[in-house]
Amino acid sequence: MGTQHAGVIRGLSIATTVIAALCTVILLVVLAAFGLGGVVLSNPDMRDQASYELDIDPEDVQSLEDLGIPAGDDAAFAGFVLGAGGALAGVAVACHVVALIAGILGICNARRPEKADDAAGLDDYRRAGVCRCT
Repeated sequence: MGTQHAGVIRGLSIATTVIAALCTVILLVVLAAFGLGGVVLSNPDMRDQASYELDIDPEDVQSLEDLGIPAGDDAAFAGFVLGAGGALAGVAVACHVVALIAGILGICNARRPEKADDAAGLDDYRRAGVCRCT
């Protein structure tokens, strides 16, 4: 027999799993787009076709040059932005994979009282005398 909270734990775990899976897929598509953008920037012919003008405030020029990006090189700036975005998206994928694993474990252990109480955090409250749930 499961705990009183097994249905809630299972429902939240399913929601966590679905949302984490969707976010992971979306972020992988974003990473692929950043990779494609990097390929476009590394090919000189494609870079010239996708050229643009970048209006930079003169005060920002110094900070760009401190990062090693010449103010006149738009492709280097765009590559830096793509690289930073790719790094952030990679970290976000790792975080969502952890949430996905937690959701799957919650689904599997929702009906087991010894595991479900720990998942809901009820065991700590019982020890403190705050919650007298059974």
